[in-house]
Amino acid sequence: MPTDTTLAEYYGKYYDRYDPIDPESHITLDDPIRLAEKLCRMYRLHQNQRPVHILDFGGGDGTIAQLTAMELLKHDAGQVNITIVDFGEQSVEPQDTRIVIERVKSLSEVKHAYGFVIASAVVEHHPQPQALLKELAQCMEQEGIFYARTPTLMPIMKLLRRFGIAVDFTFPAHLHDQGQAFWEAHFKNNEFETFQVLESQPSIVETTLRKHTLRTLVAHLIKAPWYLLGRSYPYVGGWEILARKCTANTVRGR
Repeated sequence: MPTDTTLAEYYGKYYDRYDPIDPESHITLDDPIRLAEKLCRMYRLHQNQRPVHILDFGGGDGTIAQLTAMELLKHDAGQVNITIVDFGEQSVEPQDTRIVIERVKSLSEVKHAYGFVIASAVVEHHPQPQALLKELAQCMEQEGIFYARTPTLMPIMKLLRRFGIAVDFTFPAHLHDQGQAFWEAHFKNNEFETFQVLESQPSIVETTLRKHTLRTLVAHLIKAPWYLLGRSYPYVGGWEILARKCTANTVRGR
């Protein structure tokens, strides 16, 4: 397992490849607005406080949080305050005067409670994910919403090995494999009994048909059987979870 120093050096240099000509060159999603629209929908469906306070953990330069804020403003959010926690130093400029962005290096510097915590494609990079999730939970308001998107590639790697195909998506790509079983078991633990799972499903496809036609078709095809077979089908490639931090009354009302 890499040390904290090694991880900081590795991920801290990620935005050195930032291309000002192509502002989205450093983002893993071909069309990040799709994820932003999804996050906006999820937040408005399950929590709709105003103003909105977003904690974007591992959010890089804040592109996804900023796009999400713009979507929320279309639905009368009033104001969106974003705190980015990331090793990097680049930050997007707010596209609206109603968006306030600040960034810190670690969760220990966070001073507020947040109604929406986003951890998109980041928990799998942390050496101690359970400890991290506990910290993130402590940063949340009651009734706050938590979203995470993580890879679950080990089942695919094992399947390919049966056909003599050796692929490795572990470090530095990621340290952990976190699919449906991980997330649903995590929120069933006694320590997290005040969390209610709202949505648990295969993650959004990162690519688009326009930019990566074959890869996108394959991604959709391997995810599709899950909607028929459920948890008995593990070959989805990525997972996303949405959970609410509950009050005692909410827990009793499940």
